[in-house]
Amino acid sequence: MGKLRTGGAPTLPVLALTLLATVLPARVASAQSNEELLRRMEALEKRVQELEAEKAARDAADRAQAARENPATPPAPATTPASTPTPRPTPTPTPAPAADAGGGATSIYGSTGPAPGPATPPAPGKDRSWWEKLKVGGQVRVRGEWKNTIDYRTPGTLGRPATDRPNDDDDVALLRTRLWVDATPVENVRAYVQIQDSRIFGEEASVNTDSKNVDLHQGFFELQRVLGSRLTARIGRQEFLFGDQRLVSPNEFSNVGRSFDAVRLTWNAETWSADLFTSLVREGTTTDEDRNFDGLYLTYKGLPDHTFDLYLFQRRFSDGTIAGETGPPGDLIDFTPGVRAKGKTGAVDYGAELAWQVGERGNDDVSAHAVACTVGYTFEMAGKPRLGVLYEYASGDAHPTDGRFGTFDSLFPFKFAYQGWRNGHDAVASLEASPFAGAKFTLEYHNYWLEHQRDAWYLGSGAALRRAATGSPSTYVGSELVLVSKIVLNPSLDLVPGYAHMFAGDFLRDTGFAEDTDWLFLQARVNF
Repeated sequence: MGKLRTGGAPTLPVLALTLLATVLPARVASAQSNEELLRRMEALEKRVQELEAEKAARDAADRAQAARENPATPPAPATTPASTPTPRPTPTPTPAPAADAGGGATSIYGSTGPAPGPATPPAPGKDRSWWEKLKVGGQVRVRGEWKNTIDYRTPGTLGRPATDRPNDDDDVALLRTRLWVDATPVENVRAYVQIQDSRIFGEEASVNTDSKNVDLHQGFFELQRVLGSRLTARIGRQEFLFGDQRLVSPNEFSNVGRSFDAVRLTWNAETWSADLFTSLVREGTTTDEDRNFDGLYLTYKGLPDHTFDLYLFQRRFSDGTIAGETGPPGDLIDFTPGVRAKGKTGAVDYGAELAWQVGERGNDDVSAHAVACTVGYTFEMAGKPRLGVLYEYASGDAHPTDGRFGTFDSLFPFKFAYQGWRNGHDAVASLEASPFAGAKFTLEYHNYWLEHQRDAWYLGSGAALRRAATGSPSTYVGSELVLVSKIVLNPSLDLVPGYAHMFAGDFLRDTGFAEDTDWLFLQARVNF
């Protein structure tokens, strides 16, 4: 058979004519054997392959000629011969855990930006260009704050300088800059680097000073679908966020944030996930003096709109610097098991969390507990307003010298509100609404009580703000009104203005100065 050419590539009509010219005579000549028909069919298949190979060769020659005539024009992709078998699709890789492995709500105060979630793997067999393997971006965040009372610590106590005036006011401008690179050099292998500079306006001695505020905020590599399974391994410096951030959080509102030097294994199935991690909080002078934080976090997500968590965290601080109620400083070894549920049914949403704490702190035995529960109702109307109530409680220590430590320690929490999740009650009523696209407003009214007067009033960070050695007649700390909004101006720019007023209560008046506090801030953030 002669060569068929139709100005280059064989077209569908040419192939159809070839088929008719080959098969039709075999149909008419009924005396011809079946073996002859089979040979003709094989010859036809071979000829089609030859024609497609010739077409591919001509296309390659045309592309080479075009490249010589016009070097700036990128070459067109090669045409795959029709006879080449199509690669069978592989199963979609199981995603690595998102920042919130426990399904917690995203904070209104801003996310961490491009996240340490999984990069999209390439299609099987696809040779990607370098710009498909590499993504870069960053974030610049500026926040101005003003307070008419710096804090409620009495000057000369709990680390506050004695020269401070009780009601000193302060204003500050904070700047945080983050740059990140996310690379997937080959399928199921990922590397992520995030550099951060954190500073306060005017903190350097002069405009010629170069204070070193740059640090590695995150830097890890990730192996996805280990041995073809649902397992993801992440090794390096990384953020942790579990549940509602009461115990483990990247603390996004902070100008520095929080990250851990850790190894994290995640198994992500359709209805459940498991996270197992170990981290080094601080390296000691010897192995026996390290500070470690480890955990196991299990999540069941088999019911739509509902999440159930079971977790266990452990701290091993072996540097001998933890003070107990009695005796010299020692080590800290404690365990924090807990359960959490969160979900929505129609217009009603709910959440509940219960945690315990046991172990040893210096020479003391640790026995503490905490609980939180919330319920809300969202109205089907303009702005989607939500009314909610929240109650949080954490145990305190009734007898500061009995060798039994009863104050719940909230580990590595999100730090924003005055009241921490320790030695106290926080009863909250809230209203949320989105009156226009890209905006969310949250109004909260808090009431704070201590559980035990002889224990301290603690910040969200865990730092003690006020302590009465002999106890106070009242446990009522005060109330706080908080208004925070988030306004997304465009995909790259958002604003977070906020205001809070603290109404001092009887406990503050019984133990020192008790002026009300105003706090005003405005945050702007640009992602690129």
